[in-house]
Amino acid sequence: MGRHGFVSFYLWFGVIGSIIIILTIFFSDNYFNQYFGNEIDQIFIVIGCLINIITNLLILNWYLSGFWISCVYTIGIQFFIPDYGFKFRDFIISLIVILIFYGVLNIKKNGISTWDYLTGKEERINRTCPFCANCIKKEAIVCQFCGRDVSYDIVSKIKVSDESK
Repeated sequence: MGRHGFVSFYLWFGVIGSIIIILTIFFSDNYFNQYFGNEIDQIFIVIGCLINIITNLLILNWYLSGFWISCVYTIGIQFFIPDYGFKFRDFIISLIVILIFYGVLNIKKNGISTWDYLTGKEERINRTCPFCANCIKKEAIVCQFCGRDVSYDIVSKIKVSDESK
């Protein structure tokens, strides 16, 4: 399984960026007090960063739940931010952020996106070559990597002979 390099960069950037924000809150009071003087705001920022770290790590480990948790949090936080109340503009921005996130997960590498892996679509369109263990199309007759015949008749004969040993 592989993902496009930009998708990995995007996810790791989110993890590292969140860690930097948390460390900045804890070790540099002046910076965040200047913009977010309210301690409750800082707590919400830390919680958001922790959720971002967890969801990105889940996606990096191929768990679709990471995306859905991120969506629920991104939209749900609009209803719980203290002192601000619900703002339609922020809700629309949250939806745009989710769409960008979904778009990034759909960047393809070798015709397969991270979203395909997360949703199991990759397993329905690809299979593993029994000879070289590379990922090939399910309809392939010849492996593009090792050049061997991988038609179902040949593969089933190999499996039968392996089981009889």
